[in-house]
Amino acid sequence: MFEQRKPDLASYSHLFGNFGPDRPGGLAQPFDNGTSAATPVAAGVAALLMSALPGLSPQDLKNALIESAIDIGKPGFDFDTGYGVINAGAAYAMLKRK
Repeated sequence: MFEQRKPDLASYSHLFGNFGPDRPGGLAQPFDNGTSAATPVAAGVAALLMSALPGLSPQDLKNALIESAIDIGKPGFDFDTGYGVINAGAAYAMLKRK
């Protein structure tokens, strides 16, 4: 069924472990960003969770990603970040407990 409230979730577009003050990459950001970069990260998280947990239904995956997301906008759903930023580790832990 088509959801009228979008986006469901937000995702980071890159892993910034090597960027920032006193990091090897410094403060430069020599890469693209936006949905074209964030969507593959979100899809990768979903694929890894489905691979780690065979038999996981699409609805259970969606629910876990939403429930474990880090809410960075106004509390609850908003039209900028949905329910929040995907938190892969928290989603995995939540699904493993079920």
